[in-house]
Amino acid sequence: MTKSLTLGLILDHDALAEQGSHELIKWLELNPEVTLKKYLLKNSSPRRNYLASSLWSLITYLESLFYRRYFANYLKKLMNLEDFFMLDIEVLCSSNFIYSSQFKSLQSDQIDLFLMLNFDEKVQDLCNASQHGILSIHSLLSTDARNRYPQALYEVLFKTNKTGFSLLHQKSVNANIDTIFNAAFPTHNYFLANKRNLLKRRNIYIKNNLTFFIKNRFFQNNFGHSPLLVRLPHIPNLAQQMRYFSAIFYRFFLKASKKFLFTQPRWSVGFYLDHWKTFKFKEAHVINNPNNCYLADPFIISNSGKNYCFVEEYSFNTSKGRISVYEINSTKALHLGYAIEEPFHMSFPYLFTFEGKTYMLPETSANNDIRIYESVKFPLEWKLKKILMKDIFAVDSMILFHDNLWWLLTNINPDNGTDACSDLCIFYSSHPFSETWHEHKLNPLIVDSELARNGGLLFDKDAIFRVSQKQKFDQYGGEFQISRVNVMNEEKYSESVEHSFEPSKILQSKAAHHFHSNGKITVFDFLK
Repeated sequence: MTKSLTLGLILDHDALAEQGSHELIKWLELNPEVTLKKYLLKNSSPRRNYLASSLWSLITYLESLFYRRYFANYLKKLMNLEDFFMLDIEVLCSSNFIYSSQFKSLQSDQIDLFLMLNFDEKVQDLCNASQHGILSIHSLLSTDARNRYPQALYEVLFKTNKTGFSLLHQKSVNANIDTIFNAAFPTHNYFLANKRNLLKRRNIYIKNNLTFFIKNRFFQNNFGHSPLLVRLPHIPNLAQQMRYFSAIFYRFFLKASKKFLFTQPRWSVGFYLDHWKTFKFKEAHVINNPNNCYLADPFIISNSGKNYCFVEEYSFNTSKGRISVYEINSTKALHLGYAIEEPFHMSFPYLFTFEGKTYMLPETSANNDIRIYESVKFPLEWKLKKILMKDIFAVDSMILFHDNLWWLLTNINPDNGTDACSDLCIFYSSHPFSETWHEHKLNPLIVDSELARNGGLLFDKDAIFRVSQKQKFDQYGGEFQISRVNVMNEEKYSESVEHSFEPSKILQSKAAHHFHSNGKITVFDFLK
């Protein structure tokens, strides 16, 4: 039986003002394996400029009205100081703990681990008041410039591709601060949406790491020592607010102008006649998009001496994708028809063979499942063979046979949201149509929106290469890279990036996010 964890939750006024913090506190209070003791850091925030606070409240209020789908609960009444005491919170002084009378009091509480939601270097001596030190949270980025901005604002203002956090663990005052987990998600266009998304996703991984710690009394990861860190401000100063307001206004104006005055870019599919390692993008041929449609997510396969390219054909009329088929003959692409069309959106028609038959694993996240179709009469007649997983929002799934097991690589959002660009998960089974798929013990293997999302699978002799998308600021599928899979077994997974591609080098495109080859013909998509 797992021994209960006595957790000392260190809060400040900033943390208590966040809805995401309330959700985490509720989970901790309801967890039967956690004995929760709450502490409030008094005067932990620097002295505030009331003009800056008032103006920022107005800006975020207006933003919440415009972007309410990400911040529906923003206007909930925040807790005041009386509420803190109702929640049985002990108020702590925020300096010289180790020399204070409160330090002995904290030691008598027999805390196993402290959890601090906002990293504060001034209270690190609390480590010595618990058995396993202190777990804290900081921004993933840590530079002198970044540290002057509130979390999730710097990333929006400076258009960084991702916004993330690090989980930090310090065992004692004299020990190093170790990073035990990193996570990064696509940066949203607005501060509130970005902050809300960060807090919502952050809670999932805090829960996962705490659950592991409760059972094992150690953290399973260690990404090395952290640099010198400081507490991040909660409210931007007036100059930062003016800069943000100007940037958002300009960005909104630019988007509106492009929408009404310029043709919106569309995805297209290209191919060249050679092995994927040659990267002959300059010699590529382009498959013409059908009227009022775009093509994307190409997969190429050989059958009876001919080469067939399966693609997503997205219709602007129906706002839905279906799987279309082209025969690639020399420099020409002949449209043969449609392989699969369902009432829901489909894309990413991943193909594989098993026991002499051809199967397709298209993306069907719009139907909340992962499914396999079998070719009845190649290439245009298919039937549903097996639904591998139900009630799951998973995108861009791929399946392969490796070391006597079948492996399913997929991108899943653990909070069932529509952002599935950040988490790579792997499952394995003894058969591709198995009723049971075992989740890898290290899932999610990657939590990084610049690396996690699948964009194809490549082979070179016995080597396996995973194509992954790199999400860019305000641009889905901005770039792609190719990583060699070094280890993939029931205990471990590792990969290393070997090739990375700027979209401008791929037919002068604005973005590119998919790459595949059968060894003779290589296909890719790009945004023009």
